[in-house]
Amino acid sequence: MALSKLGRALIFSTAALPSLFLLSVSVGTVHIPFGRVLEVMLGATEGTEGVIVWSYRIPRALASLAAGAALAVNGVVLQALTRNPLASPFTLGLNSAAAFGAALAIVLGVKLLGVGDPLALTAAASVNAFVTSLVAVAIVLGLARLRGATPESLILGGIAVAYTFSAATTFLEYIAGETQLRVFVLWTMGDFVRVTWLGVYLLIAVFAVSLLLALLIAWHLNALSLGDETAVSLGTNPQRIRLFGIFVAAFSTAVVVSQVGPIGFICLMSPHIARLMVGADNRYVLPAAAVVGASLLTLADIGARTLMRPAEIPVGVVTAAFGAPFFLALFLRTRRQIWR
Repeated sequence: MALSKLGRALIFSTAALPSLFLLSVSVGTVHIPFGRVLEVMLGATEGTEGVIVWSYRIPRALASLAAGAALAVNGVVLQALTRNPLASPFTLGLNSAAAFGAALAIVLGVKLLGVGDPLALTAAASVNAFVTSLVAVAIVLGLARLRGATPESLILGGIAVAYTFSAATTFLEYIAGETQLRVFVLWTMGDFVRVTWLGVYLLIAVFAVSLLLALLIAWHLNALSLGDETAVSLGTNPQRIRLFGIFVAAFSTAVVVSQVGPIGFICLMSPHIARLMVGADNRYVLPAAAVVGASLLTLADIGARTLMRPAEIPVGVVTAAFGAPFFLALFLRTRRQIWR
């Protein structure tokens, strides 16, 4: 049954992802028909449309696919490690830590890696967000290791880190000027406007590595879902697997956040939808969730560009708008248990 479900998921992904990619490249302030998009991609058309497609639309479409897939994979890993269906990378305080790093650059002009003046403000915010996210990861892992890396210690450590960075960020918002505050608020909403080809390559690489490493521990994730004692009897070391899995998920999320800002709900929704598609076996949930996450974030980005055209709204606003109703609809319409 699981294989048949996986087969249906693969058919869905084969049909959905190329269509969503072409739609993402086609829509925007300047509409480009599918046929013209294909001509540009094949090198038959140059000029303004070629610049729009290759310099803006294709990097944005690829970035939304890769970022959504990476966030979804990380959500699966953390929900399995903590046995908590509401766990996500941001449960570890990554969202608050990244926001603090960005605020340091935007409000105070601090560049944590000491990069020179040629670095643009938004790029400095991205670098800072990555560094402070890694600091949050190190703190959470250290606290969890002291407490035996139990699900409870991970969540409590993440909450403590989140509140600490949130308090520091609130202070920076308080002292920020009007222009600085506006730039910071836009950054925290998440968007793909500032994505470059280098960022696309980085997002794709991080997704590929995180998915591979997650698949390597997928069997252990299944064992942990039965409880630590049962997992030990099956040959799994719960503490080692949790520390490894959290590092992989958190590092991957830190890269995503540094490139596109904090985007919520994708890492929460995608694992649940994937389980409805292929069951609870994480060997199948991981690739299915990657497809779902890529599809959801691409749809959100398309909505961000078209809902108020010619104006554009941050993609994080769109994901938040349909994220909360999703859980309510799932609760009301689904009778079978999605978390085992």
